[in-house]
Amino acid sequence: MEDDSKIDLIRHLAVLSRMELTEGEEIRYAREIDEIVKFVGKISDIKVSPKPLTTTISGISHVVRADIFVESKFADALLDVVPKKEGRMVKVPKIL
Repeated sequence: MEDDSKIDLIRHLAVLSRMELTEGEEIRYAREIDEIVKFVGKISDIKVSPKPLTTTISGISHVVRADIFVESKFADALLDVVPKKEGRMVKVPKIL
């Protein structure tokens, strides 16, 4: 890879990672990028034996109740005190 394309790659990676690099850092990382990629590539060479997934250490499985609608005796009282509502739903400000 040519030096200019390596520096372009470093700048692109800096943008993706939201890092601000000095010109000196860009040059330094451009020189080191091949070694960095080789080092990261060694991870795929690691031999590991497959292990079963562990979701819990206690052995207790998660029990889920059926999702059944049940009328609440408190719903009307709660809706009476909310600042804004639409029908039987609480209205909240947009956050996204």
